[in-house]
Order: sequence, then structure tokens, then C-alpha cells
Amino acid sequence: MATKKGYLAVLWKAKDVQISSQTTYQLMRDSDLELSNWPVILASKADDKEALKLHDADGGFTKDLLGAVVHNTSDATYATVAAVVDSGELTLDADIMDTNESYEIYFWTPIVASAGAGDTVTVEALKGWNERSYGAKVVNKALGECGLYQVRTFDTSLTASVSGVASVWAKLPTTNTGTLYVEFQDSNGTALASAQDTIEANNKWYGDAKWGYWSLFTEAPATTQRVMVKVTTSIGAGSQTSYFDNLEFRFLEKLNGAHGNLAVSERVEMRETTEFGDGAYPKHTPTMHTKEIGPIETWWNGSDTYPEVAEDVETFLVAFTRKGNSYERWECPCRISSVEHGIERDGIQTRTVTLVPSGIPGFTEV
Repeated sequence: MATKKGYLAVLWKAKDVQISSQTTYQLMRDSDLELSNWPVILASKADDKEALKLHDADGGFTKDLLGAVVHNTSDATYATVAAVVDSGELTLDADIMDTNESYEIYFWTPIVASAGAGDTVTVEALKGWNERSYGAKVVNKALGECGLYQVRTFDTSLTASVSGVASVWAKLPTTNTGTLYVEFQDSNGTALASAQDTIEANNKWYGDAKWGYWSLFTEAPATTQRVMVKVTTSIGAGSQTSYFDNLEFRFLEKLNGAHGNLAVSERVEMRETTEFGDGAYPKHTPTMHTKEIGPIETWWNGSDTYPEVAEDVETFLVAFTRKGNSYERWECPCRISSVEHGIERDGIQTRTVTLVPSGIPGFTEV
């Protein structure tokens, strides 16, 4: 059925940062998980020796490797890709490679407490969101923390605090929990601040042991130069198998006046998921179906200094439900598809913004 629902919309601009002189607004993404040989992207041997370099004429290196981890499997040393010179040469932040030494390259690092006891982190087809994509499968035998993490280092430290959001889709077995964790570090890797959110099997919006969405709004302090994002299953929660997908982090900044009322045509599919003991009441998963989101009426005073809205800008939409003091909300990465300009009056400028989702909308709460 289709309904018209009202929300209070707040629009953020995806803030650019520099990583090895390349501009990126999404520090971390899990598209790199879609590999059958997780966690390795590439594996081979170096064919030459040069300080702070990895040479492999047959490497096939691409710009996507910026920030990736290089693991020298010959002597168990690690470095980060600081620059991609060409398809056969990488610049590293540590001098770890020599001729004929073997290496592996990956982005996401698995956390396995005890491989001997059966703890595993793998990436498998149809184990991601709603069993439609690749996802991380984490088997935890309750001997310690299991999951995955990534650390990204950008060129210069932040000169002022910056807002950010981490998000993940997860499916955990009944009664089990996990943790979404973000840590901000200085150039030496020393922790400056951190934040975390508990992931529960019974997400009240999506159901028990179903795929659910969690997000964590936080703030990176000034002097931050490294960000670590981690998702894990809980220690001592009993043997469990959990699934994670779309683990992401991005910096955000407010758009000038990008907030206002939003009416969204929402279609809810009633999926018959009633099980024995549920009674006669059918369950359903709330799903936002729309090709475009909007219009969002925005306004601001001409003296404000936030960036203005513009077409094709990558944004992050937060659409709060109007339920008193509730913080229930939809979240979704979006692209601004159109902007209609209003007539300025008394120093107040207006824009009407239409968005196109560029990711899966998720429903959550603070």
C-alpha cells in the first residue's frame, strides 16, 4: 500500500578529505568485500627492491588501492599504500618489501580470536543485505572478539572538529549482540576519541534475527588524521554466526539551510513472515520505495556560511519522523538531482531540493 508520510529532513554534504592527494568523501566502503578470496585483493611477489616501494610488473595496480594494507607474508610486516605510481609500482608508508618476497593486499582486516577453535571471517555470495549480495560471515565460538576493521589515513590532520557517520547492516542470531565502533587517531595512531553503538539481534524496526540497520553519528576532534571503523560480535555471547554488509564511514558537513519538511510517498510491502507462536498478527519489514526523494524546502539567512545546495552534490539525508521527541529516522546517501531557486526576501534565501538515493535507505533511532 502507498501512503504519504511527513518527516523533518536534515541534509548533510559529504565532506571531502585528501588521501594520498586523491579526494574522497566516503572514507570507507565495503564494495571491496565482494571477493571470493577474502580478505585478499591481490597476491604475488615483488620483482625489484626500492625503499618505500612495492614493484611488481604483473601487479595490475589501480588507483582504488590507495589506503589498502600491504602484508609482506615472507616476514610478517605491514605497510599502507601511500600512492599508486602505475600498474606495476606502489609507494608505501613503510619500507617492508624486497625482491622475491611475497605480498598480499587488502582493505578490510579480519579479526579472529581463535582460528584453531573454529572462529572465521569469510566473505560469501548471498550473505549480504537480505541475502542479495556478498557479505561478511563471522563465526564466533565465544572465545574472543571476532569481526573486521579498516583504518584510513589522510594527508593532513583536521584543523577543526568534523561530524561523521558510521553505518552498517547486520543480521545476528537471537539474543546475541555486536558492536559498531569508531576511533579517531592522530598521525601516530594515538586514540583521540571514540564512539560505539550496540548492535542487537532483535532490531525493533526489522525483527528478531533479521537484517537491521544501525548508524553512529559522532565527531572527529581537531588533529585527527586516522580513522578506524570496526564491527564485531560480542565476547562470551555463545557460539554464533553473524552477518555484516554495507559497513561505511563518511565525514559530513551541514548544507546551508538544508532542512525542512519532507513528504515522502512510502510503499510498505506486507511480507508474510508469521511463525509458530507469533499468533495471527503478520510481521512486515518497513521499506522505503521511491525513485526520488523530495521536494525538500530549504531556507537560510544570507549571512550564513554553510555550503549551498547544488546539483550533483553527494549528500547524506536524515529524515526524522514527527513523533514528538522521538529520534526515529530514515538515513540514506543521496545525490541532489535538481535545485529550484526561490526569490530572496528580507535576506532569506530558499531552495527546493530533490534527491536520488545512491544507497539503501535504513531506518534507525538515536
